[in-house]
Amino acid sequence: FTANSGGITIPGYINHAGDSGTKFGFEGNDAFRLYTASAMQLQIDSAGAATFAGALTVKNDGGLKLRNTADASTSQTTLTSYTAGGNSQMKIKGGNYIHSVQFETTWNNFVYAQLTSSYNTSDSSFILNKSASDGSVASTTTISTGTSTFAGKVRINATTTTGLEIASSSGAT
Repeated sequence: FTANSGGITIPGYINHAGDSGTKFGFEGNDAFRLYTASAMQLQIDSAGAATFAGALTVKNDGGLKLRNTADASTSQTTLTSYTAGGNSQMKIKGGNYIHSVQFETTWNNFVYAQLTSSYNTSDSSFILNKSASDGSVASTTTISTGTSTFAGKVRINATTTTGLEIASSSGAT
């Protein structure tokens, strides 16, 4: 290695004394790796992609912030874990008026569920899609604060005979 006022230069790795399985350094150009127990635990490549071998644990009340490349607060999503009533919960908080969470498959990026919420004048909705054998949408059910549509039968099970109530916007039933 070399050391001067410009920094320290090493050709490969810095090893922990007395622990041959723990080291960090450079596998080659534009790549950084960290090893523990003789196994690679973290790699950062030339594109800035970080690969973790184990679980990623974030211990921060501020949560894990996800941003797009614009790095604006309105395009930021925060994932936070919290406990309510003894149960573990996850909060997804967006930085804008309308928030959307999609659940999709890796096969053809089929969106099988989407939750969209808003605190402005837009409707909030929960959309469920059923896929056809070719991966297209076979049917869709939308539950909304506006208009709800159902692709199949609607069954209401109630313990009383008044299980279904239809009311107008004026409150009349």
